Amino acid sequence: MEEKSNLNHVPIEELNLPKTIYKFRDYENPYHLRSLLDSEIYIPSVNEFNDPLDSKTPFRYREEDLTEEKIYKKCLSIAKINYPNRSEQEYQQIAYDIQQKSLIIDEEHIEKFDRMNYNQICNDFGVYCLTPEYDNFLMWSYYSNSHKGFCIGYDSSVIIDCGIFGMGGAVRYKNEFPKLPLFPSEDHQLFLDIFFIKWEIWQHEKEFRLLHQYKNGKIQKLPSNAVSEIILGCNFPEKEKHFFLQLIINKIPNAKVFQMELIPCEFGITKKLVYDESLNIIKANQILE
Repeated sequence: MEEKSNLNHVPIEELNLPKTIYKFRDYENPYHLRSLLDSEIYIPSVNEFNDPLDSKTPFRYREEDLTEEKIYKKCLSIAKINYPNRSEQEYQQIAYDIQQKSLIIDEEHIEKFDRMNYNQICNDFGVYCLTPEYDNFLMWSYYSNSHKGFCIGYDSSVIIDCGIFGMGGAVRYKNEFPKLPLFPSEDHQLFLDIFFIKWEIWQHEKEFRLLHQYKNGKIQKLPSNAVSEIILGCNFPEKEKHFFLQLIINKIPNAKVFQMELIPCEFGITKKLVYDESLNIIKANQILE
């Protein structure tokens, strides 16, 4: 019996994102600044991430599925996929031979497959990571240089329609590697699951991921209206504020600009409007004082 699909990743046009989705950036990183001002993004492969376990969910099947009858049925389906236009008797013999080799449960064979699969997804796919929370204190701390950087707010409707990404979804956080069904439903692409499963120690990131196929390159141009807001960290360098604001207004005049501030007498941060189209640059600079 096939398992019902319970996907957390869908084709990009079906993805339900918050109105604004955020990317934390380091002001001292020249590429991060250029990425904002030139509407350019770099889409890394998972082996470039800071989590050495990212997308390394091993292909291990659920124990209750590993009966001789079910394994034979799986081997038969593999035979029909890999050897088209054979007779039913030939398929049965191939399935029997596969089962005798115990490849589905052979640990050495599975580990080799895991390595091959990981290398393949690193070569073929890029992953762009975003979050719905602009006020995530820890994200500011380690992705925006201890609150000295900035955060880009993207219009999610533009991101979905831009044509760069093919699939997307929310990350699921788990404390154990999930076991895979031996017979997934037809719409359940198992190899894609691994992009969207992380250890639960990362759950504070509340991450959304967008997948991009590398046949179109790692560096991509976003539409000019993709950025809807820019937020300066609460420790953004004072001497750089006015210069940065002028760059934003010149390059992305339709975007709103905010500054994060510590909440007095509380643990927390909040954002204050610095600039939008209704405010002139003189007023914006006064707010930043």
